[in-house]
This record gives sequence, C-alpha cells and structure tokens, in this order.
Amino acid sequence: IKIYKYIYIKYLLFKMVEKYEPKFILLEQFKRSELTNLNNLYNMVSSIEKLEELFFTNNSHERNSLLKYEIMASIKQLDDYLLNMSSLSKVEISFVYFVKSYLLDRLPEYLKIAEESANKSLKLNPFIADSYNCIAHIIWKKGEIDLAQNYFLQALQINPKDKSTLRNLSMI
Repeated sequence: IKIYKYIYIKYLLFKMVEKYEPKFILLEQFKRSELTNLNNLYNMVSSIEKLEELFFTNNSHERNSLLKYEIMASIKQLDDYLLNMSSLSKVEISFVYFVKSYLLDRLPEYLKIAEESANKSLKLNPFIADSYNCIAHIIWKKGEIDLAQNYFLQALQINPKDKSTLRNLSMI
C-alpha cells in the first residue's frame, strides 16, 4: 500500500505535467525542483493518513487533537513552499494547494482555508479529478449539497471510473 500511494502521487504529478508543457521540459524542471522531492510530500501525507487510521481506545478527542496538530504542522511546511512561489512552476503551485486542501479535508470540520486552497489548485490546473473530488468533499461538509454534487460530477467527467468519486457521490 505504501508503494502504491507513492506511485499515485508520482502519477498525479505526471498528469499535471502533461497538461501544461511538453513532458521533457517539465521533467527536467522537476528534477531540479525542491518540491518534487516526492518522498517529503509522500511522507507528509502518509503520516497523516496513518494517524487517521489509529484507534484510540478511550478518547477520540485525543486522536482528533493529535491529527489536527500534525495537519497544521504539515500545512506550515506547505506554506513555506508557497513563500518561494517565484521559484515554483504553475503545476507545482497547483499541487501544493491540492495537498494542502487534501490534508485540511482530513479534519472532521469544514475549514474555509481548505476550500480556498482547493479553489486555487483548480484555477491553476482544472484537469485533475482528485482536485474536484477534494473540493466537493469540503463543500459537502459545509452543507452545500448541490454544489458538492456538481463538483463530484465534474470529477467524473475527467475520470468516469474513479471509485472514490463514485462512492462519495452515492452518499449524497
């Protein structure tokens, strides 16, 4: 599963790459970029997902507090990347905003900053189904079911067989 998630993050980056520029140019940019150290991003996302799966015997409040702390620490790292936006490509900035919204969506409550990050990611790269799925889930938490459904349907237009999107859409 760990290797699968690592490959999936690489796949997302590759999908973003091919939408904007010829592959060989961006691959060279990615090799030189600090952000494309996928191990760092992978470890960040993976540690949050592992924490989500932990079972705390007596107190889910303890789990939620620890989860929120870890997510906010990761968001600080992502914000540090965004401070160097001049050295990042459009694809990389979009990916950072996507990861930021994805991590914030792991929290049980709606956060406006999660919605803003997802919107920024979509504005920079509107061709990634996972970005639509993420913002739809965030909007769903906000209580705007019709808008969330529209985002899920847009995700399905890009990737009609996405199991996560189909599952989420079936729950609305």
